[in-house]
Amino acid sequence: MINRSFMSIHTYHPPIVFALLPVNCFYGYCRYGPWMDTNLAIPLGPRKCLVVFDYFLEASLKGDKALIERSLKDSEKVQMEDIALCEGVQRGIESPAYNSGRYAPNIEKAMHHFHCLLYDNLIN
Repeated sequence: MINRSFMSIHTYHPPIVFALLPVNCFYGYCRYGPWMDTNLAIPLGPRKCLVVFDYFLEASLKGDKALIERSLKDSEKVQMEDIALCEGVQRGIESPAYNSGRYAPNIEKAMHHFHCLLYDNLIN
């Protein structure tokens, strides 16, 4: 059962909805077109994980091969950018110069909010 106080949902403009559910699953709608994607992160060790992507397209568009290819290409581009960012952050966290604190406050509001909910849920 999901503790709803622990769920984080964010809506942006244009209408994009992200939901982070405890702790390793992400749901997104309308990021790359009229479909939903899920990302499930499966830990494989302290420095490695497997992310499983699933895509759900509106039934009326399942024959639109150009839309599907374009959206998958856009998704792949974003995933590669995310990997580069995550690897860079990990290197930075492990450096002696790192001092803990907020993420990039202007662009990581959803993640910070989720971690605040996680913290509150774990200590209360």
